[in-house]
Amino acid sequence: MRVDHYSPSAVRRAAFYWHWLRHGYRYANLITHHAFGIILRLTILFYFLFGIAFLGLRYHVLPQIDRYKETVERMFSDTVGRQVTISNIYASWRGIHPYLFLGGVTIY
Repeated sequence: MRVDHYSPSAVRRAAFYWHWLRHGYRYANLITHHAFGIILRLTILFYFLFGIAFLGLRYHVLPQIDRYKETVERMFSDTVGRQVTISNIYASWRGIHPYLFLGGVTIY
């Protein structure tokens, strides 16, 4: 019968490595736990901000799009670099897709 005896220095070295391995695992667990919490909170925040922006666009901006006709004309004029006029502007919503109709667009 063979009995393996470990020297005290080998046991101390193994205990030392085991201690640092456990410490490293706890530290990594703590960091990932906090990172997951932060990511979850940011995801929930962006979800509600997107929902508020979506509902604001659907129920506030699009039904009153004719109020923004001059702003849209100015934006198009700045983009094109020439004077743009719009005679009709209409917005609707089908499902989750907004539609914008511009009628009588004239570029000078």
